[in-house]
Amino acid sequence: MNTRFFTLAIASVALASAVCAQTKYASTPAGSEFQPGNTNNTYPWYGLSACYQQVHDAVDMAALNGRQTMVISGVEFRPAANYSIAARSWNAQITLGITTQTAATMSTTYSANFTSPPTIVLPYTNVTGPAGQGAGSTVPNAWLWKFPFKSIFPYSAAQGSLCWQWQHNNAATVVGTFMDSMNFTFTGGATVLPNFGTGCTATGKSAPAAASLTIAGSNITAALSNGASSAAAFLAIGLSRATTSIGWCAPLYTAPLILVGGATDAGGTWNAGSAPTSVLTAAAYAEIYTQYAFADSGLSSGIGLSDLAGVGTAANGAKYATRVYTINTAGNGGENAVSGSKSSGTGQFALVTGFTIL
Repeated sequence: MNTRFFTLAIASVALASAVCAQTKYASTPAGSEFQPGNTNNTYPWYGLSACYQQVHDAVDMAALNGRQTMVISGVEFRPAANYSIAARSWNAQITLGITTQTAATMSTTYSANFTSPPTIVLPYTNVTGPAGQGAGSTVPNAWLWKFPFKSIFPYSAAQGSLCWQWQHNNAATVVGTFMDSMNFTFTGGATVLPNFGTGCTATGKSAPAAASLTIAGSNITAALSNGASSAAAFLAIGLSRATTSIGWCAPLYTAPLILVGGATDAGGTWNAGSAPTSVLTAAAYAEIYTQYAFADSGLSSGIGLSDLAGVGTAANGAKYATRVYTINTAGNGGENAVSGSKSSGTGQFALVTGFTIL
């Protein structure tokens, strides 16, 4: 394949609208599903009582869940780096709402950040966050604290930004709780995503066909392995991930925006091309996917498909998320605060938040 064409193809997709994979949860800020945060945040759980809000801009939320409406059924949080998290319990309430406020305009008055009537998705309930231990800062930690809602919350980025609010009282102790978060200075680079799905097993092969995207130094390389030997092939490049069955030996795992022709060698390999990672630059987070098809007369459809390989651009960090908080270390009452303190600029410390998706 022409390397220059591959570079242009990847660059054009990277600069298109960001679309993320459909998963069982949507992790914000966008890109934090695959990249750990660069800081920690102990609010709102530090205090004996507290009120806490985060606004996530629509541009950040739009990069999640394939630009589909999200039916949110809970929130999840994970430890920062290798911090030890103590078990905690509270009487807590969680509220979600649509807002015209953004990270830049978020008010220090809590009620002003719900510009549409919000939904109390978890009325005051005794909840517990279990003890846990962060594994480090090179890969994201697993979700530790999970709070299911009692009411679902449908959300589409077309409605506007999303505001979530946590209120609690009756915490037993004041304890530092260092959960994963991001601030404005996040400088992560492109990340290779886990492969998705299962490819067809080509004639004469013992393992399914596999797509790969590999980052080495300042280059990204696309390749197919375990395809049919010396066969015509093409590479599909897309922005979304799905599972569309068309009656072949494997589903289509992406909607192609660009198709590139080529051929496998005698071993069933096609090194489709390389490009500098600098082309993986976008104003907001984006994911780019590759899947291969190859001719194979030994398969029922006459065509084999690989699994899906993907790469994500740098996570959004806290560019599109801001917090407002009131923390009371002396007793109850903080949960009823009317206004709070706002983090801004390089000190936003937005909690990495997993929205559980039905």
